[in-house]
Amino acid sequence: MKFSDRYIKKLKPREKRFEVLEGNGLTLMVYPSGVKTFFYVFKMDGKNHRLRLGTYPHCSLGDARNKHGKAWAQRRNGINPVLEHRRANDERLKAPTIKQLANDYLEKYAKVHKRSWKNDEQILEKDVLPAWGDRKAEDIRKRDVIALLEAIVDRGAPNQSGQVLKIVRRMMNWAVERDILESSPCHLVKPLAPAVKKERALTAEEIRTFWRALDADGVRIADSMRRGLRLILVTGQRPGECLGMVGEELDGKWWTLPPERTKNKREHRLWLSPLALELIGSAPESGPVFPAPPKKDPETGEILPPGIMDKAAPARAVSRMRKPRGKEKTPLLTIPPFTPHDLRRTAATHLGAMGYGNDQIGRLLNHVDGTVTAVYNRHKYNDLIQKMLSAWEKRLQKILLENSPEKTACQEAMS
Repeated sequence: MKFSDRYIKKLKPREKRFEVLEGNGLTLMVYPSGVKTFFYVFKMDGKNHRLRLGTYPHCSLGDARNKHGKAWAQRRNGINPVLEHRRANDERLKAPTIKQLANDYLEKYAKVHKRSWKNDEQILEKDVLPAWGDRKAEDIRKRDVIALLEAIVDRGAPNQSGQVLKIVRRMMNWAVERDILESSPCHLVKPLAPAVKKERALTAEEIRTFWRALDADGVRIADSMRRGLRLILVTGQRPGECLGMVGEELDGKWWTLPPERTKNKREHRLWLSPLALELIGSAPESGPVFPAPPKKDPETGEILPPGIMDKAAPARAVSRMRKPRGKEKTPLLTIPPFTPHDLRRTAATHLGAMGYGNDQIGRLLNHVDGTVTAVYNRHKYNDLIQKMLSAWEKRLQKILLENSPEKTACQEAMS
């Protein structure tokens, strides 16, 4: 009997299950419930065997014939298709899920080779694991990657979609290198949206609003975070560099960032203005200057020694300031959104408006070239950085005093 879709659909169930055969062991079992299932029935090593191929119509007639053909070829080559099917299923059960792959990638690659591994972890936890976490890594296809990126773009985060593609591609390539996957589903996948260049810099009025909001009643920010955010603006350095400051890096009015803490892996020496020293306060000889909030040991319940602030903590703190609060449901910050890194750009932008050139500002921001001349000119750059930060502090103090109660009181006393 040659099977056809028309023939299979016309088969009516009976009180007991029954089989119809096409040939070469391809069999269709019809159950009393109406379920119709394909099998490959064969004899090997003196025993009868039955391999389930799939249930019709989910498993089409064409699919059943393809599976039957492969199983028949295996039997011809001395391989028992049933045992081979069990082995393949066992291997699939052992195959990692995306969650397992992400954990291995973070532990064995990102934490070893990337200082920004926390960023990888956050992106995977926020955008990848909720969508794919329980799926087998080998089941992810290019269409899945594109669908994930489209969903992120649709929520209005085109830059984030590009970052997700970057991290997922690196993870999948690592899996291929480790022979965990045969190929990467990110191959030939391009960003769905052009990256939006970040140009946000706070105006003088926005600086005042932000600075004063940090002291507002009910602000849910630790004192160390409040001082650390202000230090980013005062020094123009990266959020992670400021919040990660330790006592060993300080020497009087100078702060020396070691190579392992800078983006370009070059030492960076920075003069600390009076305002910066005030924000730093009584720094310890060693350990974090802006410690993270105390935590308890989950096993003993004891308070653990203060640790370095999480690099993502500044962004979370600024985000909390934008959330509605109180009976009026008004946020502490009502200015357009910005990130802690934008405070660094703000300092650079205002220095530019004060007449400093890009090369000079680049020295302050540690955008330093690696030429021999740059090394021999190090003392000159220390003097330049001190001059720039001194001028920026005077400008910043003027901005903060504008429309302040102190200035108003002074003006009233003089009138």
